[in-house]
Amino acid sequence: MSEKKQGIYRIYNRANGKSYIGRSLDMYSRYIQHIYQLSKHIHHNSLMQRDWKMYSPDDFVFEILLEVSSMDSTRDVERDFIKKYESQGIYNISNPTNEWNPFIDGKASSDDKRVFNIFEVLEINGMESNIFIPNSIFEDLIFNIKNGSHIAYAYGYLYLSYYLYRNCKYFNVKTILNTNVLKELLGYKEKNRTANYITKRGGLLDKMGYTESTKDYPIFLEETDGKELSFITHKDVEGSVVPQKSFFLKRPVKMAEFTDIEESQSHSIDFEVFNFCMERKELGTVAFYLYSWIKHNEDINEICEVFLKNISEHTGMAQTTVGYYIREMEKYNMVDYQKNENRLKESVFHTNDHEEFIGVDKGNAFKAIQTFG
Repeated sequence: MSEKKQGIYRIYNRANGKSYIGRSLDMYSRYIQHIYQLSKHIHHNSLMQRDWKMYSPDDFVFEILLEVSSMDSTRDVERDFIKKYESQGIYNISNPTNEWNPFIDGKASSDDKRVFNIFEVLEINGMESNIFIPNSIFEDLIFNIKNGSHIAYAYGYLYLSYYLYRNCKYFNVKTILNTNVLKELLGYKEKNRTANYITKRGGLLDKMGYTESTKDYPIFLEETDGKELSFITHKDVEGSVVPQKSFFLKRPVKMAEFTDIEESQSHSIDFEVFNFCMERKELGTVAFYLYSWIKHNEDINEICEVFLKNISEHTGMAQTTVGYYIREMEKYNMVDYQKNENRLKESVFHTNDHEEFIGVDKGNAFKAIQTFG
């Protein structure tokens, strides 16, 4: 049963007759992850999680519905199976015909407008852990990258990579989260290769010592008593395979929980802030980077009291760029900017919590983002 098989599978609840239909490049490994998430009460499907608590784990049975040699067109087949079992009860919440998976369904044409819903693509369930990034990242990025937008992109990519690894998202979701998908989640089209030197195997993030490119993706976090985290990875699971020959991810090297770096020497930004910026073209990675720098400065000094030009110097962004994005962030109440009339005095910047942002839909956290070049 450990042999890799790709296709359509079903998790069948014998107690009430309901089914969960899914598709995967490695059905058995995907099933293992479903069971792990259910047992830890962190599964993204609230309906199946509820029944897992109600019934015995032995009531949930794994079944291969269709094994295929190619995943092409399996989206329609998955839809047909959902319709087939719908009368008996279905756990699937979303309609697979509305999903686009670029690495199972194929690539969209260059004319297609790709829309990603970060919360749905990453199957955010509210149980994820925050991450802590070393404060040294700001100086290191400025020293190694001269292009301001590339600095912001590198910071965003590092943040997202750390978040995905810490929360074992590479294996948890239907979409294969390779570097092209991460690029699009950050608002860059796949064909935009101007910043690939930062994220490629052996690229700048690896050379700076913040990441290590590897195919060994984390499956779940082991229970540990100490500070250092320990993961079960695909190499530890018999029959588990890398989803694509070209697949690789960035393993965190300097995340606080992985090293001797103290939390006082690191900073943490709410994932809601990241999502808020990525879903708005006028904000994107630059606004997220500037917000993170200001928040980091507040954490150290209690207030962020600096000249606008000093923000430019400390972030590697042009002063005009900083000014533009500060104004955009003000519009959404992401930051308060108290400009002193006396130019000899520094201005005071203050970051607001995500709940205070203007435009936050508190009734629906799932928002779509449209990528741009």
